[in-house]
Amino acid sequence: MSSLEELAWPCRVLAPAGDSIPAVLSVPHAGRHYPRALLTEARLERAILRGLEDPLVDLLVEPAARACGLGALIQQVARAAVDVNRGEDESDPLLGGDDDAIIEIGPRAALGQGVVPRLMGGIEIYGRRLSTAAIERRLALYHRPFHRRLGEIVAAMRARHGAAAVLDCHSMPSTAGPGEPDRGQMRADVVLGDRHGTSASPALVEALAAAFKRRGYGVRANRPYAGGFIASHYGRPSEGLHALQIEFNRRLYMDEARFERGPGFATLIADLTAVLTELAAFPWADLRPCLPQAAE
Repeated sequence: MSSLEELAWPCRVLAPAGDSIPAVLSVPHAGRHYPRALLTEARLERAILRGLEDPLVDLLVEPAARACGLGALIQQVARAAVDVNRGEDESDPLLGGDDDAIIEIGPRAALGQGVVPRLMGGIEIYGRRLSTAAIERRLALYHRPFHRRLGEIVAAMRARHGAAAVLDCHSMPSTAGPGEPDRGQMRADVVLGDRHGTSASPALVEALAAAFKRRGYGVRANRPYAGGFIASHYGRPSEGLHALQIEFNRRLYMDEARFERGPGFATLIADLTAVLTELAAFPWADLRPCLPQAAE
């Protein structure tokens, strides 16, 4: 693969077909390009770093989006280099950078999962601290372009339709690991995260949940994942902006041990396509912000 450092956008944009509904699919964690600088600085092999990926989610989402005429934004750079589902301020002082610029350490950064991940499965990714310049370069090359483009897409949809929705697509291990609050438990087929009712219209969440359930999927809300930076940053329902995180259980579509497609891969694409197709009938006008009426 050619170096993505040479590209203007380290994320791939799938344009919507015609006058589609005001929703865009985002895939922040399926990137498979590992920059040379990351592989040089990391002490872990690429095969281990892949544990941070949401494997193959882009290959699920893209055909479904194309079939429905929806737009999508797919991050191509690996999450191990930079996590676009974190804010720039989610820095980890144990990793490096400008300690004076860190006012408060967020909970995800404290666990080694900040905007530049420090840990993979509890293991240090790097053998030394990264320089401020190295971290800034990653933000400039890989993080800001993604959010610049997503911000433009969302603004254009809201200008045209009065509302916009980001459907942020991820995947999760079928069973929680030892360091997670639901450790040892089998997870639902699909988890919808709306930041506990703050990032998206309940009607939109319920419509998606019902569509998945009609196809036999077990659906849960906000547990174990309620949504990250994308949901919180782009989900402002009072402004007509809605964001919902969708987590697919990996047992549905892949061999988790081999990181390969499983027998359910094509089925999940077909079902996701059907779910997204149903959204055409959703009353999108109801998601527009309620403007105060002038006094008579």
